[in-house]
Amino acid sequence: MSSHLILLSKMMVFIFASLLAACSPEEPLSAGDGFKLSDVVPRINIQTELDEQLLSHDRVKSKDIYVHAIMSIDGRGGYEDLDLTRIKIRSRGHSTFAQPKKSYKIKLPAKQSLFNLPEGKNWMLLANFQDGPLMSNILAMKAGYILNLPFTAVLIPVEVTINNQYLGVYWLTPHKEVAPGRIDLDRQGLLLELTHTKNYSSDPYNKNHYLFTTEGFKLPVLVHYPRLHKIAEKNLNTANEKLKQINDELHALERELLAPDFFENFGKRLDKRSLAQFIIVYQLTYNQSLSQLESIYLHRKSGGKLTFGPIWDFDSAYGGSATREYFSQDIHADLLNDEQVGTKFFQHFLKDPELYKVFKNEWEQFKQSGINELKIFMGEYVNLLDGSGAYERDYSRWHKQQNAIKKTPRKDLKAYEKDMNQWLDMRVSHIDAFISEWEMSL
Repeated sequence: MSSHLILLSKMMVFIFASLLAACSPEEPLSAGDGFKLSDVVPRINIQTELDEQLLSHDRVKSKDIYVHAIMSIDGRGGYEDLDLTRIKIRSRGHSTFAQPKKSYKIKLPAKQSLFNLPEGKNWMLLANFQDGPLMSNILAMKAGYILNLPFTAVLIPVEVTINNQYLGVYWLTPHKEVAPGRIDLDRQGLLLELTHTKNYSSDPYNKNHYLFTTEGFKLPVLVHYPRLHKIAEKNLNTANEKLKQINDELHALERELLAPDFFENFGKRLDKRSLAQFIIVYQLTYNQSLSQLESIYLHRKSGGKLTFGPIWDFDSAYGGSATREYFSQDIHADLLNDEQVGTKFFQHFLKDPELYKVFKNEWEQFKQSGINELKIFMGEYVNLLDGSGAYERDYSRWHKQQNAIKKTPRKDLKAYEKDMNQWLDMRVSHIDAFISEWEMSL
């Protein structure tokens, strides 16, 4: 090795050691109040500590253990650059963790704004491996943003390199957590997830311990906030008391919902407008997570109503999956037409005449201008990924693995845009028919 390469290697080790010298524990934070695209795709470069724990698509074995690393951002003239910064990084995800292209969670040493989003320490890089069009979640989030659904995540398309391995196009977004500027709740607030998680823990100091099933609709409820596992570390009895209070609140709502005249009262506890907007997004995208009860979030501020949102996880939407292509199947399918627990829960609300009026009003407004706004945004997004070459680079990196799993060739992005626009047009017709059938059933 030449003398200047040896010197460069020593300098990098020194820089890395200096960056890691002052590591301190971090607290979490969250999402933005804008959803505009730049005319560039920024690049994120991450180097793990001396490459001893390589974070690449074929070496990740843990979603729990953080690895020390340094990160830099090249804003490409459209965003502010980030100089070498010490971070911690680990993998994340559920079913997506088994896929070749991993998603990651990043911890910064201090609260900081990235890509003009509100500052925070915790951030996510979403891999979207099974999503060949690279559209599924960003399309849904933009729809939620247009509808003004609370705490809708803003996704920034970026290109990621880890340990000199190019890993393609990711979406960077603030970590989904209760904090100012993100899921902004007060101390008496509540964040719940309806989820059939298989990760229940008997350990009261583990978040997944605080999971219960309601008596009426058999809804699996995971408590995210208050952070009962952290409260348990100080006082286990207090954590159990708070869990009982939350349990009692949900069962009181259920009793009202199961009463013959439920529609006269449940609006005092549950926000009907967010419910209507929520169903619109999930029907528009045909997101089967609603039926299956995966990643369905509700929140409540102190003294307020239970409100749907944030929306999350559209990997099982648009007729696609890890093995099925997006935007080409189930284009006319109805989301609320099976016997699953989630379906029965949301079907129950269709008996409410007032919710019908709220839903129809929200839909007419969205159909009048929101659909066109959504199409314009997605056209800009396609032009950004195409014009920057980011889509072609991601395609070169991953299309062989994707084609092997899906058994269908990955398309060019303009072809996907055509499919996506056809999907939206067909789903608009479907929701119009859904409203007509709803009206006749009342």
